[in-house]
Amino acid sequence: MEEEVSDVVLLRDSDGSFGFSVLGGAGTKFPAVLCDVEPGGPAALNGNIEVGDQLVKLNDENLVSLTPKDLVSCIRKAPSPSTFVFAKDEALRQQVLQLLERQRMRAEQKMLKRMPPDARAAHLQQQQQQQQQ
Repeated sequence: MEEEVSDVVLLRDSDGSFGFSVLGGAGTKFPAVLCDVEPGGPAALNGNIEVGDQLVKLNDENLVSLTPKDLVSCIRKAPSPSTFVFAKDEALRQQVLQLLERQRMRAEQKMLKRMPPDARAAHLQQQQQQQQQ
């Protein structure tokens, strides 16, 4: 089931950010979706925006057909405030969360490979202790 959240107006923060990051776009596996919502940022403070939401429109411009590069350019050029339309789709959100978890696990594996053996052992032991709690 898909639910649209219309007319979400966001102001840029002091760093010039709307408080979210996107992945996907035309020609990729995913439509334009949020892959991060910065805690305390404008998107998070809205309360209705979450990772996995599809970004459909920005100031009445349809974003569905934009490539990732054009999508990022469009968001960067947007004025403050700007009006966004997001589509919520639970199946899509779950796919995005799974992708992000796989990426996190790969990054951790790469980090572990670069660690000296004693530091790696200490890190793994610390992880096991956290999981047991």
